[in-house]
Amino acid sequence: RKRGVAKLRVSAFAKKKAAERRALIDATKAAQQFYIECAPLRGGHPYLSAHELSMAGCFGLKVDRNGWLVIPVMLGRDVISVQRISPEGEKKFWYGASVKGGSYAINRPGAAVTVLCEGFATGAAIFAAAPLTRVVVAFNAGNLPNARIPLGLAVVASDNDHETERRTGKNPGIEAAQRAAVALGCDVAIPLGIVGTDWADYRQERTADRLANMTRKDRESDIRRAVDAEIAAAMMRNARFVCAEAA
Repeated sequence: RKRGVAKLRVSAFAKKKAAERRALIDATKAAQQFYIECAPLRGGHPYLSAHELSMAGCFGLKVDRNGWLVIPVMLGRDVISVQRISPEGEKKFWYGASVKGGSYAINRPGAAVTVLCEGFATGAAIFAAAPLTRVVVAFNAGNLPNARIPLGLAVVASDNDHETERRTGKNPGIEAAQRAAVALGCDVAIPLGIVGTDWADYRQERTADRLANMTRKDRESDIRRAVDAEIAAAMMRNARFVCAEAA
């Protein structure tokens, strides 16, 4: 009798797992079809403009019929999901499709350093600021340790969830970045002294502060270059040679 009950439990568990796998496959296929049907992004997007970013280095960005930015989540050469971002900044992943191990690369030929980060805007800001970098976007903190990057010099650019740390004593952005850095054998670049949480916020806030206090002798272009140089220096300072891909 006990064996019969055990078999029934195993059978129910197997059926549940099979159903979950089918649902994941169906959701992944639906995300892929959705991505195929979206139009290529031409000439920028309000979300990028709001963060003072361009499409430089980006490949495969699209826009859906509602005007949302569509970013492919790639695993190797395959699209496994998509992230959609509204013009106002609302973010959604494709329901039921996994992003585990997936990423989006912002590439630069001949880049000396690979930067691993959470969000797309963060990655685009670092790419714009640091001319020797390529960027791998993991999309969320939990996925940082799962992302794969090319061999060579690398650094993890963390988010700094300081408000969460103030409330709970934990900083998910920094903690996940540190786990990824340990797996890779590199260091973490943390954005400090800002109201926001990431390097895109750092770039905008530092620039705005300096522009607000500029003198007649200062030039806006010089101020923007100086802030970008700070970001580039932080990436280079924490880059280490990675001799094995992340998980």
